[in-house]
Amino acid sequence: MKAKRIVSVFVVVLLMLNLYVVYAAESNSSDLENIISIVKQKAGIDDTLEEFNINTISEDGNKTYNLTWSDEYKCEYVSVICDNNGRVSGYNHYGVQSIIDEARDITYADAVEFADNFMHNLAPELFENENDCLIREDYDEKDASNTFVITYNRVYNGIRVEDNVAAVEVCSFDDKLYISNAYIDYDYDASFEGEFTPIENYQDAYIKAFPIELIYRDINRIYLRRNENDIKTALLYRCKDNKYGYILASDGSVVEKDEEASPYIPKNEEFALDESGAMASSSNGGSLLSEEELAEIKNMAGLIDENKAIEIVKQIPGIKIDDELKMTYSSIRKVNENYYISVNLCKYDNNDYSYISLCLDAMTGKLIHYNCSYNYDNKKDASESEIENANIKIDEFLSYVIPKESKELTESYVSTEKNLITKKYDRVVNDVRYVDDGVYIEYDAAEQKIVNYNYDFEENIIFDKPEPIIGAEEAYKAMVKVNPIELRYVKTDGVYKPCYTLNEKFVEINAFTGEKFDLTTEYSTKCDYKDIEGHWAEDAIIGLAEKGIVLNDEYFSPDDEICQEELLRLFAAGTWYADYINYDSQQLYGRVIRNGIIKKGEISATSKVKREDAFKYLIRMNGLEKIAALHGIFKVDYADGDEVSDELLGYAAILSGMNVISGDGGYLRPNDNLTRAEAATLLYNYMNREL
Repeated sequence: MKAKRIVSVFVVVLLMLNLYVVYAAESNSSDLENIISIVKQKAGIDDTLEEFNINTISEDGNKTYNLTWSDEYKCEYVSVICDNNGRVSGYNHYGVQSIIDEARDITYADAVEFADNFMHNLAPELFENENDCLIREDYDEKDASNTFVITYNRVYNGIRVEDNVAAVEVCSFDDKLYISNAYIDYDYDASFEGEFTPIENYQDAYIKAFPIELIYRDINRIYLRRNENDIKTALLYRCKDNKYGYILASDGSVVEKDEEASPYIPKNEEFALDESGAMASSSNGGSLLSEEELAEIKNMAGLIDENKAIEIVKQIPGIKIDDELKMTYSSIRKVNENYYISVNLCKYDNNDYSYISLCLDAMTGKLIHYNCSYNYDNKKDASESEIENANIKIDEFLSYVIPKESKELTESYVSTEKNLITKKYDRVVNDVRYVDDGVYIEYDAAEQKIVNYNYDFEENIIFDKPEPIIGAEEAYKAMVKVNPIELRYVKTDGVYKPCYTLNEKFVEINAFTGEKFDLTTEYSTKCDYKDIEGHWAEDAIIGLAEKGIVLNDEYFSPDDEICQEELLRLFAAGTWYADYINYDSQQLYGRVIRNGIIKKGEISATSKVKREDAFKYLIRMNGLEKIAALHGIFKVDYADGDEVSDELLGYAAILSGMNVISGDGGYLRPNDNLTRAEAATLLYNYMNREL
């Protein structure tokens, strides 16, 4: 639901509010008294919160107060952030959040009414002027929930004002509603441009300013599972280079919004930063090793060592390695079936620190990442001849390190800052940019050397041929249908001006169907199983798929016994978050171990799982283990109930009481191996249980 998609952003903003570094400061006592009195009344602070603390921040002549009330035992407290006029920008009610898991469901209508009343008390000044006020954004919410986020947008003379918003999180406990969090981002000093006559062909003007393009996207890459034999791509239309913006409603000219641009962060940076991998070492023999261990030793024996890696990189044109640099770290790590060697070199001499970090494919010697220290101070602007020479050297470098792939690259980004030339290249397939594969490079034109390089290419990728697809004009119509161009006031050059812009910004359109493409669900919710029609678990399997929980692409194999890893993946996706279905094995087990679902000694990814052990995993994932582990208070009413292990009786009893399990003809079969169909049904019943 749309309202819930903003929760993550909402949480980030609240965290930012709570990360204020506060400094005690003296203020006029009468002013403070007035501010505290105003805020108490606005926030509805009652006398049960007797403890009080105040901190202040002064910045650019503006003072902000962080007021906190708590009870004697610090079990509950309210924190409010306001300015020196008592205008609130942040509200947090702690103590409520710790009992959210026990909250009762409420309706969207109840949440809206409660949020409206709270906001009108908290910030009445934002609702007084009907020509410039906050307007609640309504959603078609039908399902009850224990938490709703209600959002408000500022509207000036009937036009929404960009970046002037408020949000309130409403929850419930013991049939009582609470506001757990609220924030307000409102420009009280806003200056608006006067009357204007909007241009007639604003859609044509917008697409001229921000044209559309056809691209490939890697569907799998958004997830953490990287052991697929084939990587599937999607053919999509989007705004060129994923750039949207603003055009003046009066004449269609492009304007920049008053904000800092986000810096570009190159891909594959983990090669430079990840130094957690263990050093490779060989065995001295004499121990009994498994076939897997012997095979791994054989693989490691043929890999490039650190000295060879350094020599390979020294031969690459455009890279300069000072012989005085000494190796401080090296590692070999395996990612899926590939091995990578990382080496760090550094020199520290008379307060002059320099370093080099490099990463190569340890089997082929291909350079994956290279980064060296670079002094940005006291650099002059590169001349035209230096820039021309830099372009030649970059081409020579790419032709040397990736001779095959360089022929598939197209330059997608270039900038020159002083003497640093920065370029980004995308891969081109079937004359279409594949934006998830490419190269990032930085070149020092003065010292004529590569200072940063990242290579990111995937093998075994499946590309749909771009035919037959809809045309760009039709795709653009489809885009603005689901993501209309709206008139908004946007702050540019210090003044809010009427501009046209896209509503949701980063929308992509399926090039074959013309429908909106959601990269986070399109792949995971695909359910084309060929072996479940008419099966007793068909409804449960399809029901999970509709929630993004899909184990296979083509065959579910419902009557096969499920292995431990797939069961944990299934349960984690259903009880925690759907993307767990796509985590790789190491990340999945790391998470379930940290959460106490299993112990390291219990890991057996490919082994079958007894039904009673499945009950144990599911209960642990939902935090009910302490209750389930109590002895002498549970019983199960099944013909074979005595076969349930004593320590797992409570687990089976709780799930039975929830109607998650009901047995098979009066039998629980606790020691039978769980089938994939039974696993799907177990999770489906849990997710749809009556609360």
